[in-house]
Amino acid sequence: MTQAHGSPGGQPPLRSEIDALERAVSELVLRFDGAFTETEIYRCVFECYADVRQDATVRTHLVALTRRLARERLTLALSGQPQRSSALAGPVGTRTAARPTTRSEGSSHDTSGDRRR
Repeated sequence: MTQAHGSPGGQPPLRSEIDALERAVSELVLRFDGAFTETEIYRCVFECYADVRQDATVRTHLVALTRRLARERLTLALSGQPQRSSALAGPVGTRTAARPTTRSEGSSHDTSGDRRR
């Protein structure tokens, strides 16, 4: 499918976007304090940018959305939560957020009342 003329998905990133994304990498390096290498965080941020930009029709919030998505992917990778693919190995759909497990879904607690020994 071809991109419509003027759509962000078909245009290269602006210098201001690249600068903002590099600042986001620096912020995330500090936030995750050694849990990931700078290279891993850089790759995650720019893959998130590509994912967000792919479906965008305007550029207004691309960097903010990218920063949020990268932070979420890195947090999930750090927590060991199951996900469709590794937060660092490849893209996770930007429209499909990881649903937190509720206590009843993730609990091994038996509520049936059957307490056989």
